Parts: sequence; structure tokens; C-alpha cells
Amino acid sequence: MDSVSPRPATPDDLRQMLAIESASYPQPWQKEHFTSEMEKAFARILVLTDDETDSTVVGYIVYWIHAEEVSLLNITLSPSWRGFGYARKLMTVMINDAVRDE
Repeated sequence: MDSVSPRPATPDDLRQMLAIESASYPQPWQKEHFTSEMEKAFARILVLTDDETDSTVVGYIVYWIHAEEVSLLNITLSPSWRGFGYARKLMTVMINDAVRDE
């Protein structure tokens, strides 16, 4: 759990994202929620991956940048990856993205 990196989510990440979502919430987002957001030009979905494997998704963030504002829709980390500041890292990426988009 030393190093993680954010990158844009792809449809190939959905299986892992849905598993994290189901482990985290009593009423989790369904596949359609994620795929719908992936189709929106103003939506951003980033996954956080373990640098050791590059394919293991440990968390994700879903947000919109529109009309000079940012809206956070979902931020979730795998239960075993919580408490290490990775959600803060995802929030920082979102804020920096919003500032660049001005």
C-alpha cells in the first residue's frame, strides 16, 4: 500500500469498481450508473490503481465539471485501502482538474 496512481476509468475497470461499490454501500451504484457517467462529456471518472499491479483498482472518484463549478458524485475506496489518505489524493486531483478547466 505504498504507492497509487490515478488514471481515467475504462469499461474494463467496471467489474472492480462494482465490487468496491457493493462492499461499501447498502444501496450501491449499479453498472448503469457508471456507464451513464462515462458517456457524459462533462463527467470525469478516475480510478486509483495500485502501482505494483497497475490493474488493481483500489478506489475511484466520479465528478462533473460544468458551468464553472465541480460536483462530486461518488468517491469510494476499497475497505482495505481506507485510512491512508487516498481519498484526499483523489479530491486533490479533482480540485486541480477543476482549476485547470476554468
